[in-house]
Amino acid sequence: MLDFEISEIAYKPCWLKLALLAGITALGLISGYALLLKPQLSHLEQLRQQEHTLKTTIDTARQTVKQLSQYRLMLAQEIAREQAFSSRLLSQGEMSALLQAINQQGHQQQISFVHLDWGEPKLQSDFVELPLMLELSGNYHQIARFSQGLAAIPHWVHVKDFTLWRSHVEGQQVSMRISGTSYQAKPAVLQEKQNGQ
Repeated sequence: MLDFEISEIAYKPCWLKLALLAGITALGLISGYALLLKPQLSHLEQLRQQEHTLKTTIDTARQTVKQLSQYRLMLAQEIAREQAFSSRLLSQGEMSALLQAINQQGHQQQISFVHLDWGEPKLQSDFVELPLMLELSGNYHQIARFSQGLAAIPHWVHVKDFTLWRSHVEGQQVSMRISGTSYQAKPAVLQEKQNGQ
């Protein structure tokens, strides 16, 4: 084995001096990496992960802000639809006005009414369903124009079923029975909407 003392290094061959210097340098680099650089690199990796998380959060927030105007537009459209829907619902005092409008449409088309009346109301969650029964007679063209006029009435009259038959064996008189529905907002729902606005 080599007997080695530090004082004799100056007298040793050059390759041994270089090998010793390389070994000391490697030992210094390894210990410096372990003591100084490794903690800094792990801290840097943590910062990179935080940066990635923040970038993802910012991208998500940016997308939400971009879509905010679309959400506002959709909300405005939904509010407009609800207002349009609500305006077509009957209020408490408009039930007789609707019957008068239907009667007026019939008279304009020279329709003869046999029966025109409300059925038993059916309560739903936000509105009341009002069955409407009509029985009328006239010729085909009068009934067609009446049906078209019925669709133009500002309040909804949903025709659920109708039956059409000839009144007389000879002639153009036709009778029609219509089972329809109109809708009325519940007073409590109307009150909540008015208080909310």
